[in-house]
Amino acid sequence: MFVCSAIVRTNGSSFIDDHSRTSTTAYLRRSQTSVIKCIEQRFAQFQGNINPLRLELLQVVKYEHNQELKPHIDWFYHANQMINEFINIKFNFSLHSRFCNILLCNDIAPYRGIRFRPIPGNSIFWSNQ
Repeated sequence: MFVCSAIVRTNGSSFIDDHSRTSTTAYLRRSQTSVIKCIEQRFAQFQGNINPLRLELLQVVKYEHNQELKPHIDWFYHANQMINEFINIKFNFSLHSRFCNILLCNDIAPYRGIRFRPIPGNSIFWSNQ
């Protein structure tokens, strides 16, 4: 079930910030299926063989036309998340023909920050250091 995507405050509570994050999110239960368990194990290996229980719950994040994720800070009570990885599952190229090879590069690109081309099956990975 999708709900409005939230941001985490310094006290650990969540809030909706329509200015920073306009997507919707469905949280997946840990090890809910063998596929989710496999993804968790791969992410844990990719991050230096950490314990998969240290990972944030996996999420399915959905972006509709004109929705976005702007730079923001999530504050986690016990430990801030070290890694983000977005995997693109589905994208309708017929609706969005303005993408260049890797980055979205149009007239407003210098004002909107880095925007990645959504290629199904690809992922975007970054460290929050």
